[in-house]
Amino acid sequence: MWVPGARAIPHSPGRLELNLAALTAATRATPAALERGVEAFFRPLQQAATCRSFRLRQPFASLVESLAHYWGSGGQLNAADCAALGWVQGVWNRLGGPGSLNCQRQAPPWPAAILQPGCRVVQPTAMQWACLRSWLEDQLAVEQALAAIRRHHHDTPFLNQRHPNPWDDPTDALENLCQLQRWEGFYANAANPVASVAAWAEPSLDLLANSQVVIDPQLSGGAPFVVLEHLVMEQGKLPKLVSWPDEAAFYHLLAGQEVLLISPLAADVERQHHSGQAFELFTDLAIVPYGLRCLPGPDSRHPKRPDQGFEASLKRCLRAIDEQAQAQPFSVFLTACGAYDLPLCRAVQQRYGCATVAIGPNLHARFGLEQPATQGWRSHQRRSDRWQCAAA
Repeated sequence: MWVPGARAIPHSPGRLELNLAALTAATRATPAALERGVEAFFRPLQQAATCRSFRLRQPFASLVESLAHYWGSGGQLNAADCAALGWVQGVWNRLGGPGSLNCQRQAPPWPAAILQPGCRVVQPTAMQWACLRSWLEDQLAVEQALAAIRRHHHDTPFLNQRHPNPWDDPTDALENLCQLQRWEGFYANAANPVASVAAWAEPSLDLLANSQVVIDPQLSGGAPFVVLEHLVMEQGKLPKLVSWPDEAAFYHLLAGQEVLLISPLAADVERQHHSGQAFELFTDLAIVPYGLRCLPGPDSRHPKRPDQGFEASLKRCLRAIDEQAQAQPFSVFLTACGAYDLPLCRAVQQRYGCATVAIGPNLHARFGLEQPATQGWRSHQRRSDRWQCAAA
């Protein structure tokens, strides 16, 4: 929990909580000192774990719950607070995980996302959270980072460099933007690079404020706290935080509808759909047929620069979407196209009012495409002969 001015271990009947605000104030928030504090909190619990039963709350969810009250009363985190919050979650999971305490972890307190006509459901990647943090915290640093990237555009080792961070928390604007360019397809206009970042960041923030935001409870790092704090300050409330629902809800959203998908694996998804294998993926889940059209989206991962900048590629992609809508309306829009996902969802929802879903590359598994990140997903319920390996 995070309650400045309160005891390190508050009186909470039936609950045992550690107030990280008190711990960081007392230790000046160094990684080593925080780790010692968390170790001291868990030591008696580890010794008692064999004779008592515990239920563990998700640390991220617990922090957001208390921070919502803090932000609502006008409180703000500083950079050191965010770094400590991000870093300490990893320590907390290591020392107080179910294996350490021989206990069960509670499900996140957020409701399942409601997938229905007109819904907006998004799950930013860790990279997107980090870059939004950089944009909100220090736009001068973003401008300087963009200048450095322009000078080293052809230097792949430079773009791949990662400096040691005692917090294991990606706060460096240069590194964050390099990663967004290398892996998610962002690229800046040479004449006005800051405008390119704004064309990505501002629509993304607006979408997050007005969507169901899927949160991975294992998400670490301080970036989500920075972004959520900004949204509370702007909107007066947290966005609607949700968990991903049962898979039947996703396929129910698609059932009988006309679906448009933007993805670098568009051709692979289309083959799965046209062959009928996309409707026969599982032994325990019936998938009602749906119509599907796919567009490949901008091919702009470094070193490719297909247009003047990110915003130009975004406009070109939206024109292609408009052409599809004119040819035949669609009621569900899905995207797994890196940095384009959030701005695309915002624009498409505003123009057409359809359901929009962006959950990153994991979306491809819903069509039977195997990727490293989803190898274990529903593995025991799969009809393996209906699945295909994806290239990326």
